[in-house]
Amino acid sequence: MLNGHFIWIMAGRLGIGDPNQGAIEVSELGPDDMYHLIGTYLTPSKQGAVDIAAVDGTRVYLAHSQIPPPLDGDATPVTPVPNFVFVFDLATDQWVSP
Repeated sequence: MLNGHFIWIMAGRLGIGDPNQGAIEVSELGPDDMYHLIGTYLTPSKQGAVDIAAVDGTRVYLAHSQIPPPLDGDATPVTPVPNFVFVFDLATDQWVSP
């Protein structure tokens, strides 16, 4: 819940494009009882897919996903930095320092 609105957050990686690029999608419940996309936000660096590790207030903490990247195309899987965490601030719609 943010500013009286229900928010839906999905985390993972790009479905099309570079499988090493993590991303989150943020949607808001509208008056029509449907969720509407606010935005798709790419992680600041290509560390692979991400999972939501925690939510604290308006901050969403993302950690490496345990799902390996697909073996397709010319993509070379990255080796994620251990224990790397991204933090996204829902109030400002931007990445912030962990």
